[in-house]
Amino acid sequence: MKTTILLTLFMIIFSTSAAADTVNSEVKVTYAELNLQNEAGVRVLYKRLIRASKAVCGENENATLLPPSSVVRDHRSCVKESLSNAVSQIDNPRLTAIHISS
Repeated sequence: MKTTILLTLFMIIFSTSAAADTVNSEVKVTYAELNLQNEAGVRVLYKRLIRASKAVCGENENATLLPPSSVVRDHRSCVKESLSNAVSQIDNPRLTAIHISS
C-alpha cells in the first residue's frame, strides 16, 4: 500500500524574450498513519494534499483579487490540476468522492 505521494509540478514560464524556463517543484505528502477506511482520515489527507498543491504551485498573495487576473487564474488552475493528479494517483474512492464534492 502506498503511504507517500510526491506532488510534482512542471511549469514552463515564458519571459518577454520568448525564452522558456522550466520550474520543477515537488512536495512529499505522507499518510501512513492515517486510516483511509474512514472519512476523518481521508479528510485529513485531503487537507494535506490541498496544502501541498498550493506549495507546489507557489504562493499567490493576489488569490482573492476580483476580478481574478490571468496570474490568479493560472495559479488556481495549477492548484486544481496538481490536486486532481494527486487524488488520482492515490486512487481511494473516499478521497475521490471528497475531491469531486469540493
